[in-house]
Amino acid sequence: MKKYKLLIALSLIVVILISSCYKDKEELLYATSTTGDCSNPSIQKGVKFTAVAAIIQSNCVSCHNTGGTSPNLSTSCQIVDKWDRINVRCVQNKDMPTSGPLSVANQNAITDWVNAGHLYTN
Repeated sequence: MKKYKLLIALSLIVVILISSCYKDKEELLYATSTTGDCSNPSIQKGVKFTAVAAIIQSNCVSCHNTGGTSPNLSTSCQIVDKWDRINVRCVQNKDMPTSGPLSVANQNAITDWVNAGHLYTN
């Protein structure tokens, strides 16, 4: 009887250990993305991100593009990745764009997106 109980206990431990390791890849363990799946074309852009992307496109990308001034903001992932810099320079310091501060409405749109989590899907 003791051998039977020991065998059951060991079997249970093996099952628990095996089932607890099914997500052994870091990207599966920590599936939350810092970018919000901006590189996946099947994921829909969020309303707040769409507004910010339009602001960046019309006010920043003429300088901040591939081969231009750093940081490059010409793709959705780059905008999401540089959210903190965009927020500091365009909203807090108001020293970007160089042509003059963004409108209050545009600053509020950036702030809303940042406060919502600054993801592609926000």
